[in-house]
Amino acid sequence: MDIGLFITSIKSAVGALSAVQSNEVLRERIAFIYEQIEVVQKANEATIKELAETKAKNIELEKEIAGYRTKNEFVEHRGAAFRKDTSGSYIHAAYCPNCLKQVGSGFPDFPFHCGSCGWTSQFEGRELETIMNSLP
Repeated sequence: MDIGLFITSIKSAVGALSAVQSNEVLRERIAFIYEQIEVVQKANEATIKELAETKAKNIELEKEIAGYRTKNEFVEHRGAAFRKDTSGSYIHAAYCPNCLKQVGSGFPDFPFHCGSCGWTSQFEGRELETIMNSLP
């Protein structure tokens, strides 16, 4: 709704009130003003609701974009994720492909394991150097 139109309507209604002497006409003008106020209140409520929905959708989309950016930072190889640094090479560490958290193997003969989701790698800790060299 155009607020300027509403304000113009109120100004002309108030102008008419001051020029007219009849009680009946005054009651009609006042009723008209109340109707216009209700219309503006409903439009305001609808706008507030739409704004809240838009903000919620915006937050959802920002999270989705951040997820895509995070996924593009990682390359999955042999069942694990490996993170690229800003120069395009890889950080010397393995990451959980589900949580994208850095994981460890504890000992060279143990596989890498994610404590958050329970993921376990298909390779052992001693193989990390060979796998890092084979990354695309």
